[in-house]
Amino acid sequence: MTAEAQAVVAPVVRTVRVACSQERAFRVFTEVGSWWPLDQYSIGEDRAESVRIEPRVGGLIVESIKGGETAEWGSVLAWEPFDRLVLEWRVRPEKPATEVEVTFTPDGDGTIVRLEHRHWERYGNEATEARSGYDTGWQGLLDVYSEATGKE
Repeated sequence: MTAEAQAVVAPVVRTVRVACSQERAFRVFTEVGSWWPLDQYSIGEDRAESVRIEPRVGGLIVESIKGGETAEWGSVLAWEPFDRLVLEWRVRPEKPATEVEVTFTPDGDGTIVRLEHRHWERYGNEATEARSGYDTGWQGLLDVYSEATGKE
């Protein structure tokens, strides 16, 4: 794939304003198991039990699957409470890793959460196709996340 073709595959960028503090917004997002819809988005499908992010640089994103199995979704590249989180994203081990950056910016009595999913060029000729599912998927996930920030 040429450099010109790679440049056309823009990152997926989604933003949501949540009605909570920056600290709560970060905590809820990183406690992904409390809100992530495993019935729709998981490796283990109907056998998926939970997902967690280990809270440190180098930590893993791990899905627990019935029967004691686990599946790694990626790892933590940057852990900056309560401002920023960067994840290596590899939910399909046979495919190249991409990168998801999430920032949390105070906005009055709420927080602006910005998610950028990038490096689709690593998929070569499959870049546009790989990106397209996430384009709509992240918006739905951020809607679920936004609802979770309001629950105690």
